[in-house]
Amino acid sequence: MSTPPVNESPSWHRADFILRGEYCPLDEVRDHLVRLRVALGADVLVHITTDHEVVMRTLSWAVGEPATATVAFSDWIRKASYRTRNAVARDAFVAVARSLIEPVVELAEDVTNQLVERLLEIRQDAAATPLGEETRSAFAGRSWSGAVLNHTGKPGESPWDGEARSVVLISPPARLHGDDIYRQALDLGVMIKCTAESNARRDSVVMQRVTQRLTFPSPGHEPSTIEEISRRALALAAEITDSSGGAVYLRTPSHGREFQRIAVQADAGFSFPAEIALGQDTTVGWSVERHRAYQRIRGSSAAEVLTPAVRPEGGAELVTPIAGPLADSWAPALGGIVLFRADGGGGYSAYERALVRNVALRLALFRTNIATRQIANAISVLRSGSPRRLQTPPTDAEVNHAELWPKDVAKVTARFDTPLAQLAESTHSHSVTLRIALPHSSSRSEHGLVLARVAAHPSERLNDLYERELEEDSGLHWEVMREGREKYLRSVHRDAKDWEFRPGTVSALCVPVKVEGILAGTLNLESPFADNYAPYLPLIVALSGAVGRTLADARAELEVGLLDTTAHALASQHQYSGVLARMADEIEDVQPRALHDTLMDRTRRLRTLIQDLREPDMPERMPARSLWQIVRDSIDHLGVQLSIVEPAEQLFHLPLLPRVTRALTSVLENVWKNVDYHSSADGRDADGKTVPRATFGLARLDGMKQAMIIVDNLSLNILDENYCAALYRYPAEGSEGEIRLGTYLAGLNARRIGARIHGMPIQGGAGLRTICMIPVEDLRDTASSD
Repeated sequence: MSTPPVNESPSWHRADFILRGEYCPLDEVRDHLVRLRVALGADVLVHITTDHEVVMRTLSWAVGEPATATVAFSDWIRKASYRTRNAVARDAFVAVARSLIEPVVELAEDVTNQLVERLLEIRQDAAATPLGEETRSAFAGRSWSGAVLNHTGKPGESPWDGEARSVVLISPPARLHGDDIYRQALDLGVMIKCTAESNARRDSVVMQRVTQRLTFPSPGHEPSTIEEISRRALALAAEITDSSGGAVYLRTPSHGREFQRIAVQADAGFSFPAEIALGQDTTVGWSVERHRAYQRIRGSSAAEVLTPAVRPEGGAELVTPIAGPLADSWAPALGGIVLFRADGGGGYSAYERALVRNVALRLALFRTNIATRQIANAISVLRSGSPRRLQTPPTDAEVNHAELWPKDVAKVTARFDTPLAQLAESTHSHSVTLRIALPHSSSRSEHGLVLARVAAHPSERLNDLYERELEEDSGLHWEVMREGREKYLRSVHRDAKDWEFRPGTVSALCVPVKVEGILAGTLNLESPFADNYAPYLPLIVALSGAVGRTLADARAELEVGLLDTTAHALASQHQYSGVLARMADEIEDVQPRALHDTLMDRTRRLRTLIQDLREPDMPERMPARSLWQIVRDSIDHLGVQLSIVEPAEQLFHLPLLPRVTRALTSVLENVWKNVDYHSSADGRDADGKTVPRATFGLARLDGMKQAMIIVDNLSLNILDENYCAALYRYPAEGSEGEIRLGTYLAGLNARRIGARIHGMPIQGGAGLRTICMIPVEDLRDTASSD
């Protein structure tokens, strides 16, 4: 076994760790031990690293001569398990290292010999394999001296729990005296403490200590607020670092350009401001912007560069950044913990900084946990009171919104206020808006839809520009509508193309809202913080689903009256049939015969109509047909006269599934009947075009091409926007209070297959435009296509 090569001069310097964050390589530590052995004039040097309770075997070595035996012994002690099998050796070294608090302490001869014996007793595996005799004999007969290095560099100061200590065994005996030897011993401590292994061990101990003091509320307890948790975190940080006081600062959406103090602990004689402006000329701003702790010590050269948080200036100030939900250094942190020592005391040690860093990480975790609970609570609030109840009285908000939106939207708009406010607070958003796709004559798109802002937080957003957003307007909403999936901009300055956002917006998220699987609108969030929404995305998508279900419930409530009427009609069908049977018997004796035949014919027609209540006059199963075939056949079946030209686009000629064919036949026949019954007979609109007429078009919506059937007809009455918007959404009343059942059935059958149908006034209300949008690619009959 050969001796590893030794670098005579170190390639790593402590500045590499301080300035560049590079950990000290383990080979550099071993090489330094070789140089220390040579300086001591020793044949063998054994180095064992411990902390307050464990032996760190990866930071333990034996170096020296004879090379073969020393390398074998070094491998032996580095591979040993000190948890259980060699617990005696572990306890001996930990006890010796913990008992001494001076930087360098020589060990008594009997203590040193006992430690050597413990190393020679180490066993490796379950078979209790002992150390080889050749190696044992090379070490057993030697004389030894020993020393403990606590690596604090300060007399009378003991290392913290989790910090590394060194036990050094030297043969032949040598003392760690002299300036050069002492400097090398101090350098060894720096290198050990700058290894990844010692940092990981220290941080795990620190995290455990912090976790024990800052725990999440147990189930059944009142959830904590970020202010309460911040006060507890600050108290812990001040206690474990022996600080005179401190404060916690966070950026909030309502104060995007300032840090708000949300917790403070200060004695008489100094204070912390309630707000600190953003910017890198303050200790808080510098730390947050760079995701790095910043220490300002009175009298140092750096003390004059940045403005401290504490007033008046003096002592030592430590600012530790509080990371965002992803702890991503790409974006600035969200705040910081500021600690202050009035006497300075030489500043905060690396261990103290690690403690505070873990408090800050725990606080960031609490903040995210509170946010996710608030979003979940928003979903619960939204779904806690289902509107599917009879005799639900209209609220003031419903009455106020009834003139703006269709009834199903107006019915639940006020219920969105609290959930949107909770969503804004939990995700640190300065704007949350809900938009619903509704038909409107202001639309310049062929599909006729606009995105109407129906709810927002803060409520002032309802009065902002773009109350109804058109497809050509700038923003994320229509991008989401076209593609049918969420759009997330980590930084609007970097990713936003030419889209417009509110002043102060740095990141934005827009998610689709679907009602019964059909894209119905968007939920848009904007934040003054970069990359703000990644950890919340699944919950925000879940909330958008709850919004969609709430809208579906509102429509279901409007359907209740119709369902009751329908159930009554079906229940009475048998009674109607009995009455008709008796009428038929009595008609048999009616004279003259012509009157008899007329009455019997009308009786049969009535019987057919009643039978149709249970068995509609449409085949249960229909063959696969293309959209154009369905249009043409339904027009021919009803004998409706309208202007129409066969579309050239292939999408209209793909065969559709049989169930889709049946549903679309029902949809279109109801549309044609409406055109036939309620149209003006003028035959020309204001532009001189023939009406009624049907045209065809294409639009992209929900991530796919939609085939559009556009039907224009003149009306016998002047129509308004709300009346037309409601026609196909739910059972709407006509001008004389009758239920517009045909348009409702058309909308119902369209929704069954994932299509949409809506109406809007044209010609200043003199006519109606009906637009049916069908996702053909999703509904095509691939078996027929093959």
